[in-house]
Amino acid sequence: MSLRNFYTILFLLSLFSVGFSAQTVQTAFATSTTEQASFAETKQKAQAGDADAQFNIGLMYFKGKGVEKNNAEAVRWFRLSAEQGETTAQHNLGNMYYTGEGVEQDYKEAMSWFEKAAEQGVAETQNNLGLMYANGQGTVQDYKKAVKWYGLSAKQGFTGAQFNLGLMYANGRGVKQDYKQAYVLFSLAYTNSNNKKILEARDIAAQKLSTAELLAAQKLSRELFAQMNKYK
Repeated sequence: MSLRNFYTILFLLSLFSVGFSAQTVQTAFATSTTEQASFAETKQKAQAGDADAQFNIGLMYFKGKGVEKNNAEAVRWFRLSAEQGETTAQHNLGNMYYTGEGVEQDYKEAMSWFEKAAEQGVAETQNNLGLMYANGQGTVQDYKKAVKWYGLSAKQGFTGAQFNLGLMYANGRGVKQDYKQAYVLFSLAYTNSNNKKILEARDIAAQKLSTAELLAAQKLSRELFAQMNKYK
């Protein structure tokens, strides 16, 4: 299988990164009674304008925790939180527009909210923004901007971005084709995920390198992995 084929497959897989990050409330849910009490208490704070509570209420509506699942209400509360600058709410609201859950699908609106979170340094959202530029969703296709956002996310250790950036180097999209750089990025992504498709892509890139180039790429991969995990 060619690297170009992997380009299509893994860009689709990277959509799974458009998820929800709400570890702060998930552990609070135990029983139905507890969920309902938590919802009532949190909604009171949300109605008073607390951005974190507004985000959590949106999540509760989205997941149906303590209240009947309602994506439209989730969108409403995510928006109130996002408008106050809460980055996870901005990310989630962008996701709702991207998938068309609780609101009419609108890539331009999704991109607008993704940009807000990405500019504040949210790695997952930076990857999503790169994906939209790469695929021309909600904007004119721009591989260079895709590389920029993938790069910012990859530097933070986000596996999906490391892989997607590797694909850009492997295919010469937005950057000069560089199989060594692709190999290094695939290696980082694989080490962080153990995904067999990523391993296969890395092996394909390896076939494009001379023995000396491969040894150098492997050495650099080890050094970067150690550096990125030094302060974890």
